[in-house]
Amino acid sequence: MKSGRTVAGEREKAVSDSERQRVRKAAKNRKIRGIVFVLLACGLIAYLAVVSVKSWLEAYDGADVVVEQQNDYDLSNIMVIDENGGEITNGTKKYIWQMSGDLADLGYTLEKVVLPVGMLREVDLYIKDFAGYIKTNSDRDTAVSAEDIDRMMKYLGEHGIGEITYIDVRVSGKAYYK
Repeated sequence: MKSGRTVAGEREKAVSDSERQRVRKAAKNRKIRGIVFVLLACGLIAYLAVVSVKSWLEAYDGADVVVEQQNDYDLSNIMVIDENGGEITNGTKKYIWQMSGDLADLGYTLEKVVLPVGMLREVDLYIKDFAGYIKTNSDRDTAVSAEDIDRMMKYLGEHGIGEITYIDVRVSGKAYYK
């Protein structure tokens, strides 16, 4: 404090008790509003994170990967030969089962499946009333491969091409015959 001045002299204006209480209350309200705003912002961010993760899991079928463990694919009416001599994996059984159903939907009967030696993803299909066999790739969707097979069979029938050793539908959108 400077000499020669009073406490009241330092104040620019005298503040009443009610004014001081109003100022304190306003400061407290600003503080509370700030805390509420931060909590609402955090809640919104958390909600958006949960919704994003949920939609991401639904888009990538994350839940289906764990649940889908069917082990009873009925392949009793199809002769399956693994030339490698190993046990047929569940994924290969599923592929054969789905391909059989897709071909049946198009009017073909799958009689025999051969898993060739040294060919990791190649699956050779033998269809009833067709002399040759069909080379497919187990990485491709069975419905798309079945449609390619159907298109090729119709093409061969329309053009009167008879003696075929095999049809190759391993490449998407393309089919070859020999």
